[in-house]
Order: sequence, then structure tokens, then C-alpha cells
Amino acid sequence: MLLINTKLCYKIYISNAVAPGTHIINIGHDVKKEDLIVKKDTLIDLATMGILASCGIQKVLVYKKPIVSLISSGNELVSQDIEILDIGKIYDINSIVLKKAIENTGVLVHFLGVVKDTYKDLKKIIDKALGKSDIIILSGGTSKGEGDLGPRVLED
Repeated sequence: MLLINTKLCYKIYISNAVAPGTHIINIGHDVKKEDLIVKKDTLIDLATMGILASCGIQKVLVYKKPIVSLISSGNELVSQDIEILDIGKIYDINSIVLKKAIENTGVLVHFLGVVKDTYKDLKKIIDKALGKSDIIILSGGTSKGEGDLGPRVLED
């Protein structure tokens, strides 16, 4: 088929004959009466939203999205905002990668920042996370040395 615009006058050329019913999808082709459209505990992604919308379903019962607090710890860590690294410092890449990976599961993620390896700072940020989230992920503080405060704070 070719469509030509000649000064607001359209000409349509049909190069092949089209049989009646060609390129028409009949009602019930994709979903039949009594079909299960979406199973319980299915993540509602774009495809699922599409099939629900095609059936005229505008509302579904869902679980509350879990809220995850993500915390990075380490005296050597700096944020991506720092342009020049001081000796002994490294960029906090774990929080960037972990945040996106966790978000891809459909949960809400609050990154609470980079905290220094002190008992007081770590306890304060974990207490804050406990008040606002269902799950806390701590990246760092697991060196198994004296500076390993994560387990101590969590035990307390």
C-alpha cells in the first residue's frame, strides 16, 4: 500500500487484494471467558498491565511494596559527587548497583547515604532505617576485623 500526499489530496494505491477478514482479530482470541488472566503473586509489569487493560480491568488488589533502606558504610567511601579522589578513597559503587538491582524487583528503595565506620554513626543510621523500612541492607562493615561494626550494632 502506498500513500501519497499531493496538496491535501490523498491517493491510495492497493497493490494486493485483501480478502475479507484479513488482519482482524476476533473477540476472545487472546483471552477466553473463564480464563485466568493473572495468577496471584505475579509481579505487575508492563505486559501484565496491558492484558489487564485489554480486559477492561482498572483496579486490582496488590500487596504493599516493601520498603528497603540501603546503607553504605566505610571510611574510604565517597559519593559520586566528588570529582577528585583523595589518597585511600574510593567511590561508593555498591549503592548505585544495589539500588538499581533492588528496584528491579519492584520494591521501593531509600538510599540513606554513606556512613563512617563509627559505632555511633552506624547505630544512628540503622535506627533511622528501622523506623522507615521493612528491610535494611548494609553494604560494608563486614571485614571481620576490629573495624567491623555492622554485626555489633545489629546485635545491640
